Amino acid sequence: MNEALATLLRMTEQFMNAHGSAFPSLKRKLASNQELAKQLKMGLRQAIDSGSVSTSRYERLTDTEFESDEEVQDWYRAVWDYLYEDGPEPE
Repeated sequence: MNEALATLLRMTEQFMNAHGSAFPSLKRKLASNQELAKQLKMGLRQAIDSGSVSTSRYERLTDTEFESDEEVQDWYRAVWDYLYEDGPEPE
C-alpha cells in the first residue's frame, strides 16, 4: 500500500466514522501539516479515480455501510469537495 492510500485510510478511521464526522477538525489538522495534506489529497484522488477503497474496507474502518464501491467513491468525492472546493460538509 502506498503512503497516500495509507494516509487516507488513517484519516478515514480517525475523522470519518459512524460516531460522527469531525471534518472541521480534519481541516484544521491539514492546515497545520502540509505533508499530511499532500498525502491525503493524493489518497483521495486515488480512491476517487480507481475505487481503491472497497465497501468492506470502509466499513471495517468506520462501521458505516455503503451499498456499493461506487457509493464509497461518491462519498470520497463529497469529502474532496468539502476539503478542496469549499463544498458543504459531507453527510
